[in-house]
Amino acid sequence: MVLVLMMITGCGSSTSDNGGDNTDSDTEETTTEASNDSGQEEDSLDDGSGTSGGAHNYLIQTKMRTDNADDEQYTTLYSGSYDLIYMTDEDKTQYPDLWKSLETYNESTESGFLNTYEQYLDEAKDWYKESGPDDYFSAYSDENHIFISRTDDSFLSFEANLFSYAGGAHGSYSRIGYNYDVKTGQKLALKDVITDITRLQEIVITKLKSDYPDAQLTSTYEQAVPQYLTGEEDQECTWYMTPQGIDIYFGVYLIGSYADGAQIAHILYNDNPELFYEGFHVQQGDYVENFDAYGNYYTDINEDGKPDELSFEFEYDQNYSIEKMGISINGNKTTFETYGYNVYPILVHKGGNTYMYAGFSLDNDYYTTYAYRLAEDGVTQIAQYSGRITGMIPDEDYESEWQTTWSKVFATPEDMYLSDRMQLLSTYQGLAKLRIGDEGKLMIVDDFYYAQLYAGSGKLTALKDVKAATLDPDTRQILSENEVIPKGKQLVIYGTNNKNYVDLKDDEGQMFRVTLDSSDWPQTVGGENIEELFDGMLFAG
Repeated sequence: MVLVLMMITGCGSSTSDNGGDNTDSDTEETTTEASNDSGQEEDSLDDGSGTSGGAHNYLIQTKMRTDNADDEQYTTLYSGSYDLIYMTDEDKTQYPDLWKSLETYNESTESGFLNTYEQYLDEAKDWYKESGPDDYFSAYSDENHIFISRTDDSFLSFEANLFSYAGGAHGSYSRIGYNYDVKTGQKLALKDVITDITRLQEIVITKLKSDYPDAQLTSTYEQAVPQYLTGEEDQECTWYMTPQGIDIYFGVYLIGSYADGAQIAHILYNDNPELFYEGFHVQQGDYVENFDAYGNYYTDINEDGKPDELSFEFEYDQNYSIEKMGISINGNKTTFETYGYNVYPILVHKGGNTYMYAGFSLDNDYYTTYAYRLAEDGVTQIAQYSGRITGMIPDEDYESEWQTTWSKVFATPEDMYLSDRMQLLSTYQGLAKLRIGDEGKLMIVDDFYYAQLYAGSGKLTALKDVKAATLDPDTRQILSENEVIPKGKQLVIYGTNNKNYVDLKDDEGQMFRVTLDSSDWPQTVGGENIEELFDGMLFAG
C-alpha cells in the first residue's frame, strides 16, 4: 500500500510561490512553503538531523455505517463506526508477537461491535415503529475510536474511546487503555510498570484532591481508589502511557457523578522516578504528540527532562467561534487572535524545539492551521496556513455496507501531510507531503498535491481532443509536450501543483498533464473554456 496521507478539506486553494523552489540538501526534494497567510518569507529545510525515537508505522482502519428507515424522511435509525489497528508488512515481520496481540485486539473489537450493532439496530427499529408522529425518537449510536498516546521502539500505547446512545436521557462514554511491549507483544498490566502500587494509590488520591477540588466526588472515593487501582490487568480503572508518563483514568460514575465526567491522574516519570521500573522513561528524540486542547497536558518543551504544563483558554464570539486562544506554559499565558469552531492540535518535537500546529474547523468543512513555537519563556506565532494536518490515507471504500477509510498514525515529523481544498478542474482534497522547515514552517515537498476525490465524484470525460503533455506514470516526468487527450477518454484527477496544471490518469494507467489558466472564471485550457472540454467536473463552494 502506498502511504499517502489525507486530511479534511482546508480553507483556500492557493500555494505560496514567493521566492521559487528550495531544495533540501539531505532529501534532494523540491520544497515550497505551504499556503501561508502570515506574509513571512519561505525558507529551505533544515538537515533533518534529529532522531526519530524508533517510532513505527501503524495504520488505523475505520469502518462506519448508517441505517435509515424506509420512510419519506429517510429517518436515521442507527449510526456507528469503529477502529482497528494494523502494522505495515515490514513491522509485522520484525515484530510478529506484537502483531499477534493486535490481531487479537482487532478480532475481539470487531466481533463485539458487530454483535452490538445487530442488537442496537433491532431496538432502534422497534422504538421507531412504536413511536407516533409527535413522539420523541433519537437514532441509536455506537462509536469506538483509537487514539495513539505513545509509540516508539519500546512501547505502543493507545486509548479506545467509546460512546454509545441506546435511548434514555443521554449517551454514555468511556475509555480503555491498551499498552504493549513492542518487542515481546506482551499486553502490559500496571504492575509490570509500577514498582509500588500502594505508593501509586497514595499519589493518585493526592492528585485527585488537588486537580478536582470542585468535583462532586463520592464521599468514599479515597477508600475506593485502592479497590479500583490494583495494578492487575482486570482492574476497574484504566491507564495508558504518554511521552511524559502514564495517565490513570477513572470513568464516569466510578468515583464521581455523570456531571463531573471522568477523572484523570497524570503520573509523570520525572516527578516520580522511583515508581517506575527500569526502561520506563520520557520519550526521546523527534516525535509527534496528539492531545486534547480542552484539558491540561504535560510535555517536555525544551527537552530539559522536566515536564511543562500546557493549557488553553478560549474566547468565543456571538456565533460560538473561537476568536481568541490563550496558550499557557506553566501558567505563563500568551493570547492570540484565531478564527474557527473547534481546535485540533498536535505537538512536534524536532531538533530540540517544540512546535504546535492547531487546526481550526471553519464553515463548510474548511480548515485553517495556526503554527506556533513553544518555549518556557512564551509562545510565538510562526504562520497561518490553509488546511489541516491529518493522517487519512486515500483508499476509501464507500460502496460496502461498512464504509472504510484508512489513516496513518503520526509518529515522527517525517510522517506529516497537509490537505487543502483544490479547485482546478473540480473540487477535491489535495494531499501534500510536508517537511518541518526553519522556525517550524510547513514546507511542501515537490510542490505537488495528490488528489483525494469525494465519494461519487466519478470520472471526467473529454468532450473533444484536449491539449496535454504525456507523463511517465512512475515519475510524473514529461515524456512529450505536444499531445492530446482524445475525445471520449475517461480520466480521474491524480494531482496538481495547485497553480497551473492538473495531472490526469486513465483506466490503463496512462497519465496526462493539462495546463490551465485559473486567474479568472471559467478556467481555460489553451484559451478554451474547461466546460467545453470536460464532462463530469464537480465544483463546491
